[in-house]
Amino acid sequence: MAVLHFIEDADDPAEVVACFRDAMPPGSFLVLSHATGDFRPEIAGKVTAVYERAAAPLVLRSRAQVAALFHGFELVPPGLVQPAAWRPDVDSAHRTGVGGFWAGMGRR
Repeated sequence: MAVLHFIEDADDPAEVVACFRDAMPPGSFLVLSHATGDFRPEIAGKVTAVYERAAAPLVLRSRAQVAALFHGFELVPPGLVQPAAWRPDVDSAHRTGVGGFWAGMGRR
């Protein structure tokens, strides 16, 4: 959870996930969340700029890019959504506003 956005494109995050996938037995689950600028593009540049001074840069990816990380997995409903949508039965008053993450679970 919340790790893949610290892996730069040059380090091939899809290959990192594929290595885990290939080591997982059938029926196993992968859960991941990933930072995105999809919901607040006006602040995405400011957020990534802060991480330029950190040990690991922040790489925001779009919904399509995060969905591609699930290659070889069957997405479990509700699919790739904002984290709060994974608990739709929770009273909406207890949910946070629009976040900056995509979250999903895939079955191998």
